Formats: sequence, C-alpha cells, structure tokens
Amino acid sequence: MPSEYEWEYACRGIPGELNEPRDWCFGGDAAQLNLYAFYDQDWIRGTTSVGQFRPWAALYDMHGNVWEWTETVVNFANSREDTSRSVNRVLRGGAFNFLAEQCRVAFREEHHPLFTELDVGLRVARSREF
Repeated sequence: MPSEYEWEYACRGIPGELNEPRDWCFGGDAAQLNLYAFYDQDWIRGTTSVGQFRPWAALYDMHGNVWEWTETVVNFANSREDTSRSVNRVLRGGAFNFLAEQCRVAFREEHHPLFTELDVGLRVARSREF
C-alpha cells in the first residue's frame, strides 16, 4: 500500500502542473467529478468495477468507489507517522456513498486496521527504486 503522502502525490500530480485549484485529481471543477469517479450513490447500489471512469495519469478511481487504505499510522500529536501513539491508519479517496466534497484530495479518514466495510478497499503499490 502507498503511504498517505504517496497517495496524495499520485492524486495531485506534479506540483505546479496545473494553475487551477486541485480539489480533485483533474482540477477544481466539481461538475467534472462524474467523469472520473463513482460517488453520491446509495448503499443498495454498492461499488462498481474498477476502470469504469476516466483515468488520471494512468490511475483509475482515485476518488469515490471505495476508501483506500494507506500504510500511514495516525499520530494525534503532530500528524506525522508514529506507531507509538495510535494503531489507526489513514484512508483516502472517498467512497461511492460520499458527496463530491468528501471525495476531495485533501479529505481523509482514519480507522483501526481491522475495520471492514463495503466502502473500504486498497490500492496495491510498489516502491520505485532510483
């Protein structure tokens, strides 16, 4: 799994790449979110298959569908990784049952690693060696 910082970097892209606000991977216009994400649905409908919406920089479903676990452990003292203060991990991306505002790049949740729910999943990532 990526760290929270790796997830956010992948979602936002290269700093300065776009001159507009980056509330979502594609920019700041909420009206375009329906082209990139499965969101604002009810529990009866559930999730959708990966890849049904436009990709951002070859990454699909950065917003909506399911929350994505990160390897980042929550530290309530200073928001940096610290396993001594908490076992909760950060989730990013929002889910199918969230509103557009809750699927923004900056929106985050945290839960215990054993937490399971229909709207929680993960993104497999591999470290790149330079």
